[in-house]
Amino acid sequence: MIFGYRIHYLPLLITTGICLFGGSVLHAQSLLKTYPHDIAIVSPLQNEENSTTTLENKSGPQPKNGLSDLKIKSSIFTQQLLENFQLYKNLLANDMTAEADTVAKRIVDLSIKETGFKSTSTAKALTNLAIVQSHNKEYIAAQQNYEAAIGIIEQVEDRLNSALINPLHGLGAVQLASNRPDLALDTFTRAQHINHVNKGPHNFDQVKTLESLAEIYISSGEIEKAHKLHNRIYALHARKYDTNSENIMPILYKRAEWQHRLRLYDQERSTYRKIINIIEKNKGKQSLTLIRPLTGLANAYLYNGALDRKSYPENTITTGELYLKRAIHLTEEHSDSTWEIRENALLSLADFYLLSKKTIKARRLYQNVWDLLSEDASRFINRYNHLEVLVLLQDINPPIYYGANKNKDALEYDDQFERGKVVTKFMVNTRGRVKNLEVIEMYPLGLTNIRQVVLKEMKRLIYRPRLENRRLVNTENMTYTHEFFYRQSDLASVDKIDKFSSPTADDVDEVAVNNSGK
Repeated sequence: MIFGYRIHYLPLLITTGICLFGGSVLHAQSLLKTYPHDIAIVSPLQNEENSTTTLENKSGPQPKNGLSDLKIKSSIFTQQLLENFQLYKNLLANDMTAEADTVAKRIVDLSIKETGFKSTSTAKALTNLAIVQSHNKEYIAAQQNYEAAIGIIEQVEDRLNSALINPLHGLGAVQLASNRPDLALDTFTRAQHINHVNKGPHNFDQVKTLESLAEIYISSGEIEKAHKLHNRIYALHARKYDTNSENIMPILYKRAEWQHRLRLYDQERSTYRKIINIIEKNKGKQSLTLIRPLTGLANAYLYNGALDRKSYPENTITTGELYLKRAIHLTEEHSDSTWEIRENALLSLADFYLLSKKTIKARRLYQNVWDLLSEDASRFINRYNHLEVLVLLQDINPPIYYGANKNKDALEYDDQFERGKVVTKFMVNTRGRVKNLEVIEMYPLGLTNIRQVVLKEMKRLIYRPRLENRRLVNTENMTYTHEFFYRQSDLASVDKIDKFSSPTADDVDEVAVNNSGK
């Protein structure tokens, strides 16, 4: 028996992930994603006493070469393991996860037969299998395999061994995908502690763990904790890279994105200015790479520091418009510019006008882009994807934990989370705004407060409107589903569960819903 499962029940015990003996990354914002280029090349087999393992990327759950700690007794076994591992790497690199799952199970079986269940080799093989199972959304099996790997390492090594970090990352990601952020918080926190014990407080390998923790805090409404972690992540990059070089730009773009999500718009603008200064210093003021930060900086001028976007002074709207016009000028003057680059720049300015309620200017630019994309049949796919279907311009983030906006310690309870949902139906008008809003489904019925929160957030949802034959049109029968987590204790605290009904007139007034459809 292996943790309650017989070994021949491998599809149940070993179903979710692959520890590729070298490199895959899982983290909260991009859950269960594998990066084949991180997979380490399998080294020749060697005795455990003389073996070393080099990781290309130690920041997340990664496929690892567990062959080095095997005491190989058979050249046939050695060849089988090498062939299966190489096949596994190739399958994973080509996103053939179902086939990779089968090979990973075979590797686990080989490892158990040769070294026994309680070996570091088997722990790595189980982790590899769990990674694949995670990709295939077999979360129960993945969790079991990660936990089995962790248990083996704790017995064979100790509870603070650095080999635990990889399966802990995977386990945390699976717990998030399984709607248990409370467990994921504990798991990632433990991974972070082990990382510090083994590598010190300033090592760069902790970045992915910090990102995962920040995502959990954002989802639970603990914005200040998330902000502190984001600043710490940037500080780690600043220790590694020259802050005036192009090497720092990827984390600066990510930092601007984080600041926007946390509604720290002044800081977001400062970050984009920093990126622009770096590009101008290293590539000149006419570089096409300026278009992205110019667009981001312009859009940041649509927002102030409040929780909701409001009418902003005209001078700030004008400032944003100037940055976007500079971007368009670059697309017109640069010899390497293409019609795709020009299209994106024009759409950015049109979207800016729409968001700032300059609808006439927005309509004219959308029609100009329609004309640009109608010049050649090769551009029709862009016209369809960018103009003939709705494109979300401003998303919303209702709290995904009931009471998270009031309770700063939303995850610090032992209660089991359950899933609820609010489903709304609406129309998107030619200005991209939500109209004719109504709630068509809700569960559980007692938590009416979350309904009001979702309705209030819906007024911030903005789309790029559809065009038909060059004309802006309304889009009917749109739905938006918000899933959230609650505890039975939340229901118990409700004095009376009223029978569910559609939004009242007061609800409509609260969210400023205009049912005219114009």
